[in-house]
Amino acid sequence: MSTDLIARLRSASADMTPALERVATAVLNEPDVVLYQSITELADHSKSSEATVMRFCRDLGFSGFQDFKLALARELATRDSSAQSTNGGDAVQDLVATAITALKETEKLISRLRVGYDLIKLALENDCTRVVSLFIQPLGVLSEIAGVSHETHSLTHHGNRPEMIEELRKIEEAQFTVFRDFLAGLRGVVEPGGGNLLERTSVLYGTCMGNANGHTNKNWPMLLAGGGFKHGQHLAFDAERNEPIGKLFVSLLQRLGIESDEFSSAKGRLNGLELA
Repeated sequence: MSTDLIARLRSASADMTPALERVATAVLNEPDVVLYQSITELADHSKSSEATVMRFCRDLGFSGFQDFKLALARELATRDSSAQSTNGGDAVQDLVATAITALKETEKLISRLRVGYDLIKLALENDCTRVVSLFIQPLGVLSEIAGVSHETHSLTHHGNRPEMIEELRKIEEAQFTVFRDFLAGLRGVVEPGGGNLLERTSVLYGTCMGNANGHTNKNWPMLLAGGGFKHGQHLAFDAERNEPIGKLFVSLLQRLGIESDEFSSAKGRLNGLELA
């Protein structure tokens, strides 16, 4: 992408919808600020939505928000390099270079996941904590996976397009490969008194969407490993009147020795999930 992004924005903003124009105005007024904003922060700042920001980026020819910010960072670097002879030129260049590096680091989704899992294993193995949560952020995240050119969140809204589904499949397969290695690492840690760390750790992997393409929150796919439960099975319930997810949490709480028979509106354990 050429370094005329600001000029293109000024030229195109007059023909944009009001919502897209607000995003453009926010970028034009404070490009240095936008460089460090998340997609949510820019949406709030421009009184628009995350979907509008994504459309704004794609209308300009970018694959997603991070791709747009990389181009913006490069343009700011080029703009400020011409003024290096004035005070603070080196500092400005260093700041922009740091921003570009940080943005590129967000492309390393799988590498970052692997590091996160390694830290979790280390913390559990050394009894630094007993509870860990890890949130995988898909908004504006690119990937270092070969054959993937779109950011992750946009791929989940694939519209049943085969090429988008194929890219999403590659990302999810890579994510589960790293997750598999994490579980194998826990299983390889021998605990005092016998057994291994995976047997003593309940690992729940899931999502907040049953179908992200349609933004439905029914029939969530959930994976449970370890924790002394009986595994090697797929528990499928009535898709129209599914079991509440809270029952799974009740089963986990009771396995931890917490005497509770309800979680939110759910009462009782999840049918079919038994101890080994």
